[in-house]
Amino acid sequence: GLWTIHPPGSGRKISRRELGVYFQNLFEENRDSKRASLAYPLGLLVNGYTATPEVIERTSAVEVGFKTLVLSFPETVGARLTEMRQSLGGLPIEFIPMAAALKEAVTFSLSLKDAFLVDVGGDETTLLLLKGGEVGQIVSFAVGAHHFLRGLAKISGTSLEEAESKKRQYVQGLASEKVRLQLQEFLRQEAEAWKKEFLAKLDYFYHLGPLPPKILLLGGGAHLPEIASILRGKDWLGNFSYTDTPEVRILDASDFFQGSSLGGFLQGPEDAGLASLIIFSLHYEPF
Repeated sequence: GLWTIHPPGSGRKISRRELGVYFQNLFEENRDSKRASLAYPLGLLVNGYTATPEVIERTSAVEVGFKTLVLSFPETVGARLTEMRQSLGGLPIEFIPMAAALKEAVTFSLSLKDAFLVDVGGDETTLLLLKGGEVGQIVSFAVGAHHFLRGLAKISGTSLEEAESKKRQYVQGLASEKVRLQLQEFLRQEAEAWKKEFLAKLDYFYHLGPLPPKILLLGGGAHLPEIASILRGKDWLGNFSYTDTPEVRILDASDFFQGSSLGGFLQGPEDAGLASLIIFSLHYEPF
């Protein structure tokens, strides 16, 4: 959402410290007292225009706006987060939404201002639109990589670990012809279910204008060729963009570090989120 404030002494310049105080005050005003909440500013506006803290420090501000992502949790989760803060003996810990980390990493390390991110995580898929270097929209649906694994385990009568091994062999082209055909048919059907959810969620982006053709695919499900094939198809983007030809890139974690896996620490698109958190911690400057 958008939180706005008219600073006292209208028309004066606002320091970074004051921005932090204003945001915290707005959080206290807007939070649900019955739930544990986290709020994170995804962008700033001054007098109705997108700005950075540096710009606001030089601009006579009549109105300051914070594009804010609010996450609410049950009290039990809130208590667990508090315990985590206290468990490291006072070491400062900041909880941030993955969307914020991905935004910083994509804009800083990949120098991309406009992109559509498809993060096929464990339990859900998250769609994130970057426009002009800012987060335009975030939408999720409950079909992720684990959905495919649970289905594989069920049809093959194996454990999740064995299903993961079969999936890896299939992706790498090492499965036998019999297994390959079996998995191919199953994954094709399940991918169609994923596609149905994906297309339904695209309506949430329509009011923001055309989607960029640059599509970044990441997360554990990025390995599945069926998902990449759907995104590379010419039957979906044309309804939401000025082109029907997506430019799909599977985003490897090492891409954020010019191809380095940090000594093997980062492994493939499933670690792209972790890589973005590293970038965020190194380069983000809070106000």
